Amino acid sequence: MHADNEIRNNGILDQTFFGSLIFLPLVSLFWQESLWVIKFNWIVYPFFLAGVAVFVFISKQVTIRVTWFGLVFLVYGMIFITQKGDIESLGRIAISVIPFLFLPNFDKSSSFTRKNFLLLYTAFFVPALYVTYLQYTGQSPYYEFDYVNGERVGRLSGGYSKPTNFVAFLAPLYVFGIYLVVVKKRKLEGWLMTGSLLLLAYLVGHRTSFVAFGIMATAVFAGRYINTAIYHYYKYYGHFIVGIVSFVAFYILKAKFGLLDYIRGRVPMWQAHAEAFFESDFASVLFGKQRVKLGDEHLTNVLISSIDEAHNNSFRTIVLFGIVGFYLYAAFMRWVVLSSYDRHEDSGRKLVISCTLIFFILYSITNEPFYYASVAWPILAWLFLLRKE
Repeated sequence: MHADNEIRNNGILDQTFFGSLIFLPLVSLFWQESLWVIKFNWIVYPFFLAGVAVFVFISKQVTIRVTWFGLVFLVYGMIFITQKGDIESLGRIAISVIPFLFLPNFDKSSSFTRKNFLLLYTAFFVPALYVTYLQYTGQSPYYEFDYVNGERVGRLSGGYSKPTNFVAFLAPLYVFGIYLVVVKKRKLEGWLMTGSLLLLAYLVGHRTSFVAFGIMATAVFAGRYINTAIYHYYKYYGHFIVGIVSFVAFYILKAKFGLLDYIRGRVPMWQAHAEAFFESDFASVLFGKQRVKLGDEHLTNVLISSIDEAHNNSFRTIVLFGIVGFYLYAAFMRWVVLSSYDRHEDSGRKLVISCTLIFFILYSITNEPFYYASVAWPILAWLFLLRKE
């Protein structure tokens, strides 16, 4: 086991991770298709994992952090197997997390540049933009629907199963606009780009991303304070405290007022999951229930739209892995964030990190990004791209 700076990348991690990320916007359009036993939109993951295996084999070195992850994954894997838990969710979060374990090994020495990535990523995202246009003009079917004033209406999704996928792929391009403004000082190009993508988020109708994009743009004018606030939010485990306290609060709300129909059905789901979690046995509270699924009594409840979704990144992690597992996740995210900030001295690049995290934090309120690598990777892509400088 060795320190990170003793392990050379040699371009393997860059090429396999960024190569996989480049193809994600395109292959994810085929979410309904399968290639033998593998979903077509999953085909990039074996390519990336093979790259990680080759990197470890060539370097013949493994960091202490990777070793700890392996041990934790092994322990929870045994718990999930013995409790007949949701193994797929365990595998999903493992794939999402693995690139971040090697974050310090991404560097500017590789021939794979940030410019190459952004050009190719945008090119492979163009088909989704075109499908969005076709949906907007009524020439392509919708895959997701919502109710407005009692009327069922289609939602723009770019051909993906949900608009959440579309805005996740849009996020790194929006952050690029911020990067142009605060780092490259190309303010006209940067503001034109962010303004156009903010309008697109509005047209798509994804409220969370529209609000997040607006806050990110506003953050440009208070960069130093934003950087300090988010850095300390993670440094002092604010993300862990907020997750636990809010989950307890929803449990108390359920006990006092019953299910409350707010935020398009999210609040009653959070209340029901909090009740099921905190009223389970002590071992489950500590180490999780190994699956996110409400009891059958909720099947006929019109306020609960899904019994096997938590629709919140922190709540799903608490339910699956318990308070102990959630703390380990929080400690890992603390390391990811602080090491990203500490690498850079100038406030501009730190603000790019802050804007990336603003989107991640707000998106995670009503979604579960770390359980879908196709969402977590693009949303947090700039933590890797800034390593190229």
